[in-house]
Amino acid sequence: MELKKVIILGTTQFSVMMCSILESEGYSVYAYSTYKEYLNSNFFMGCPVFPTEDLVELMGGVENFMILNTIGYSKLNTIRERTFADLKMREYDIMTFISQKANIYTDKIGQGCIVMPGCFIGNNIVLGESNVIYTNTVLTHDISIGAYNFIGANVVIGRNVTMDTNNFVGMNSVIKNRVSVGSYSIIGCGSNVIASIKSYSVYTGNPAVHKKNILDINSVNI
Repeated sequence: MELKKVIILGTTQFSVMMCSILESEGYSVYAYSTYKEYLNSNFFMGCPVFPTEDLVELMGGVENFMILNTIGYSKLNTIRERTFADLKMREYDIMTFISQKANIYTDKIGQGCIVMPGCFIGNNIVLGESNVIYTNTVLTHDISIGAYNFIGANVVIGRNVTMDTNNFVGMNSVIKNRVSVGSYSIIGCGSNVIASIKSYSVYTGNPAVHKKNILDINSVNI
């Protein structure tokens, strides 16, 4: 069965990397896309760029394409969250990408997630919608993760961990067993999380300690 043509939403370095990964795993990337207010060129990296609002008309019907959301973690993933909601409202086929080079032992991965090469996701794990799980991350087992989280490369999350929504976990971090993580928080790179993380907070270090509160999501730059 021939796969649908893939449209990549976004024109960032992350978008380009995801294009390379998709093509290496046999997908056909047809074009990039961005919303009209951000459309500065009709081409990007040698591919056409289509207005997101016009994809049904340009592709000859919603059944002829699927769209991969590569909007990243700006403003604690709230832009990714809003974009995902808009794509659902338009009834687009939102692609869930699980790399063939990842080891997956759960079937509870939400729509729009990206699971990159080298990841290990064990049994009894639930991933909500539109999470990004970066390269070589390990989710051991018995873990519940909400929606719109960005988990960086080489992160290890122990068993019986719960994580809510819109968090950023920096690369090379470890979250120990039986810890909870709230919403809209940042765990800095290389952190060793041994106690629960409050919402709207920044934690860093070994062991990870509270550094500051997040008062305005729109001002967050990671």
